[in-house]
Amino acid sequence: MNREKIIEAISEELQKSLKSLQDRVNTVDDAADLDEEAVRDYDDFSQQDQYSDTRHLLTRQLHAAENDLANVKKYAENSYDSVAPGAIVITDERIFMADVSFPPFEIDGKQIASFSTEAPVYQENEGKQKGDTFVMGDQEIKIENIL
Repeated sequence: MNREKIIEAISEELQKSLKSLQDRVNTVDDAADLDEEAVRDYDDFSQQDQYSDTRHLLTRQLHAAENDLANVKKYAENSYDSVAPGAIVITDERIFMADVSFPPFEIDGKQIASFSTEAPVYQENEGKQKGDTFVMGDQEIKIENIL
């Protein structure tokens, strides 16, 4: 498995997330678009406020996903030999990418997941190299490769 294939799969997953988030924002926008002349009570305005709050949260998630996709594209140009932001860590059980957030998915029969550089798993493993032991909670997993 090569870095380009993994990066492409992660980018595709992030694109799906972006589309889903944008669709949800559009749905909330449509639902919140009240005809203010037809509004008759405070419940209508209250519901409009709830839609506004929901839109704000979804928009923040959308911007975070856009930022993650930009980071994936930036990291795609690099190669790594240790656990660092943008590194792809391959173990016998899973594949991980540091500093990008995406929902776990499978590629070639292996689950791929992400973790933040703020997460304890990153702090415990930063700088580790191929052949080292990757610590994840109470598990220790041998690093097969870092791309």
